[in-house]
Amino acid sequence: MFRSGTVAYVLRRIGLRRNPFRRPVDRVELAARFVAVVLIVCTVPFALAAGSAVRQHDVGAAGTRQVTVVTLGAVPPQLAYGNGPTTVPIRARWRTQDGTVRTGLVQVLPPEPAGARLQVWVDADGNAAQPPMSATVLAIRQTVVVAACMVGALLVLVCLLWAVRVWLDRFRFARWDREWARVVTDRQDRLFEQ
Repeated sequence: MFRSGTVAYVLRRIGLRRNPFRRPVDRVELAARFVAVVLIVCTVPFALAAGSAVRQHDVGAAGTRQVTVVTLGAVPPQLAYGNGPTTVPIRARWRTQDGTVRTGLVQVLPPEPAGARLQVWVDADGNAAQPPMSATVLAIRQTVVVAACMVGALLVLVCLLWAVRVWLDRFRFARWDREWARVVTDRQDRLFEQ
């Protein structure tokens, strides 16, 4: 449980308690901070909506299915370069959902003999396509979009708060200079009167 002194301290620190020394400029800065916090909270649903839209787009674009293809040529064994197996394009034939026979290039791992039956992914039009993204990749992409939206909004608001702070500091310093000039003038006037 909070002690009443702690709550009062926090309220005073963030500017929600009456303070006779708080200037109107300080209240403007407090209002700007409050607006920034409200805007950050309001960006959460938009960031989540953007992440959801990316996920829906990725899932919708994945309208692919697997079909059996028959290779029309042999794929000779190759020397592996790099870290893992590399696929090579080979001409193959397959049937679409409506029964039309299609011929095109598909990516296969060597070696494959001519006439080999393989499973490949095709899109809704029957063209060879990349396999759909896994649920993990979809979740990562969605998380990255949400985080990027939130970080972007936060950076914009921090920059705006900084600009407001600089502008208010200029105002404070100008007022401070005017007050000191008045003090110096009053003091000089009193010195010359003596």
